Amino acid sequence: MQVTSIEQSKRLAELGLNAKTADMCYGRASLTVKNWSIPENHPPYDAYELPAWSLSRLLELMPISYQMTRNRDGKVQLMLATVLRKDYYENELEAAYTMICWLLENDLFDAEKLKNYIPTIHCCFCGKEIKEREAHNAQPVKDGVCCLSCNNTIVVPERMELVK
Repeated sequence: MQVTSIEQSKRLAELGLNAKTADMCYGRASLTVKNWSIPENHPPYDAYELPAWSLSRLLELMPISYQMTRNRDGKVQLMLATVLRKDYYENELEAAYTMICWLLENDLFDAEKLKNYIPTIHCCFCGKEIKEREAHNAQPVKDGVCCLSCNNTIVVPERMELVK
């Protein structure tokens, strides 16, 4: 099972992620991960137990639908319905942890705020400005996103060649 590290758990607590959402914890004596149910009046973390979050719990905490993909190098990319992180990570836990940190840091963890956040990005081929919800995955040609025109003229033909 993938679980946040001690450092990641402390960072999530510092950013204000409610300890009641944790499903695991580190015991101070052994620093081993165990199942955990938080008492009602528990502080964000204390000297005896540090809340930890499993990958499945982090994904449950995502405020809207998400999609994880792997590129040709095996790196993981996490996309929310309105937010595409262009970064790639070693594994799913790192991607989910980084996305939740980003949401907390930008005060977008609230689903209502996130609904209205629609960044503008640029096509990785022609540089045209596009709304993120109109972006297309540029793989296998490039890591990134592209406009509809470049998707139809560059990416789709390349994909068709790969299936031949």
